[in-house]
Amino acid sequence: MLDARVIENVSEVPATFEPETQPRRVPDARVLMVDPEHYDVVYAINPHMEEEGELRRPDRAEARRQWESLRRAYEVLGYEVVEMPGEPGLPDMVFVANVAVTVGPLAGRPPRAVMSRMACPERERELVPARKTLAELGLEIVEPELPEGVHLEGHGDLLWFSNIALLFGGHGFRTDRAALDAVAALVEVPVLGLRLVDPLFYHLDTCLMPLDETRAAWVPDAFDERGRALLERVVPKLIEVPGEEAATRLAANGHCVDGRNVIIDAGATRTMEILEAEGFAVHPVDTSEYLKAGGSVFCMKLMLPPA
Repeated sequence: MLDARVIENVSEVPATFEPETQPRRVPDARVLMVDPEHYDVVYAINPHMEEEGELRRPDRAEARRQWESLRRAYEVLGYEVVEMPGEPGLPDMVFVANVAVTVGPLAGRPPRAVMSRMACPERERELVPARKTLAELGLEIVEPELPEGVHLEGHGDLLWFSNIALLFGGHGFRTDRAALDAVAALVEVPVLGLRLVDPLFYHLDTCLMPLDETRAAWVPDAFDERGRALLERVVPKLIEVPGEEAATRLAANGHCVDGRNVIIDAGATRTMEILEAEGFAVHPVDTSEYLKAGGSVFCMKLMLPPA
């Protein structure tokens, strides 16, 4: 079993470790989504938001249709979708995965939301309505004590290994390495520290998609050598996402909701074929208007524990 701290090297993983040796967590049951009324691309804070020096402005009506399709996909799979209104001047608020790390009942503690500290000033104000909504939904709000200048971007960079009480923690672009220590201490679970090296994959959720308790889809070149080796040691089976779909369709930003059903951008056709061959049920949803901002399925929701 892994200790509740940040682990960065294969040498720190006991020879006897297997995923089934880790404690389990309570599965998520609700989905928080932010209404896309104010969604737009009005600045560039990642490489996907510009093309030949021009902002990739979305078709707002089509973005609304795509958002509704994603909402229906979760509802069809049996999840309660909770809607939070967007706010003027916060065009990225629709990517609600970044505002917090949510933790269900664990080790006798109530459900919690460990709040983010955004790396980009344009997004910092999103945390005010997020705190209010998460508290109203029954989560204890936790403000991590981060050193000055240290940033944490929620589930953009911290991903649960399915229902195992273990987090994958990305750092290098939006989340700082020191923030992973704070999360490991607050949540009291191990965090695998994975350094990201390609700006196209600026959040961990753009290059790693946990699937079930033995498998994950990944983009190997998004990680440094140490991170690749650590993932290969801890995850029994890693499934490579085709490079072109990873970069242009953010195929690794899909979401396996329950160890079987995967919601993914409809343009990631080769990735869908690979997942279906692995036995997953694939649910394609067009997110082309959100890809213009560097986000897709996983970015557009925040999973919540049962009420």
